[in-house]
Amino acid sequence: MEIDPRALTEDGYLKDQDYLKNFPYGRYPTSFNGCGWVAIYNVEHAIGQSIAAEAVYEVMRKMLPYDGTQGTPFPTMVRYYAERNIPVARIYGSGETLIRAVREYGAPRGILRYMEGREPHYIAFVRVDAEAPARYRFFNAADGKEDFVETMEYFRSEHIRGRRIVRLLLPGEERNDARARGKNHIVDAKWSEHLPRRRVQYPVLRCKACIEPLSGVGRGA
Repeated sequence: MEIDPRALTEDGYLKDQDYLKNFPYGRYPTSFNGCGWVAIYNVEHAIGQSIAAEAVYEVMRKMLPYDGTQGTPFPTMVRYYAERNIPVARIYGSGETLIRAVREYGAPRGILRYMEGREPHYIAFVRVDAEAPARYRFFNAADGKEDFVETMEYFRSEHIRGRRIVRLLLPGEERNDARARGKNHIVDAKWSEHLPRRRVQYPVLRCKACIEPLSGVGRGA
């Protein structure tokens, strides 16, 4: 299988899962339920891992439960990093929690699970400007928002409605890699070494009218 060039940015990120229909992900094509593995690949690419998108896809496809009918469950996203000895913080809460956590951790990149319209969805984000207010590059968010740069506050106001629960993954680097790269990667090395091993559990806001699924299905509108 080949990746449609329209799915890629010029610098190698996956920006649009709509063009990945030829990658089956369980019962459905990636264009419908593959936002999870797309987000993981984008974070791997941001870290600088020389891993192909197809390789990430194969790993995630093999560990995907429920034949993909529930997208990629959040624990499956965490499992990907656990099996690679990559430290990861798991944070649950509101949109305000998202902004506070990203600030407190100084996160250079991460994966966000939220509701895009009525669809649960995963995206990757990468910090491009650390000076306040920090700006991030977001990938594969929605039609017309496949690759854009904005503040986390802007993303929260435009894409996370009301008091909906969000789930945030903040991966570091593999510990051995971070140590070996030395001074040129001191920021990433420090980031990896200080990530908490256990999840950070902020108060979770529960939706009384409905229960939001934990997985990512579709890319929303």
